[in-house]
Amino acid sequence: MSEFISKCIGDVVPTVTIITFPNQKPWIDGSIRAKLKARTTDFNHDKVTGNMTKYRQCSFPSARQSNKLSVSIGTK
Repeated sequence: MSEFISKCIGDVVPTVTIITFPNQKPWIDGSIRAKLKARTTDFNHDKVTGNMTKYRQCSFPSARQSNKLSVSIGTK
């Protein structure tokens, strides 16, 4: 009976492979990743223009949010 149930589950439930990379922290979700990408884009743009104010404005809130999430998970 249990083989029948496991076969039915195997036929109905899709199998998904989740790939994690060692440099991805568990508290970095999609919203934080988007902010980090925006920060990197601002840094590259401001590095070319020589005006780092936009990068500084974007940098501090994303770092603060990342630190709060890492502390809430218990890993730093």
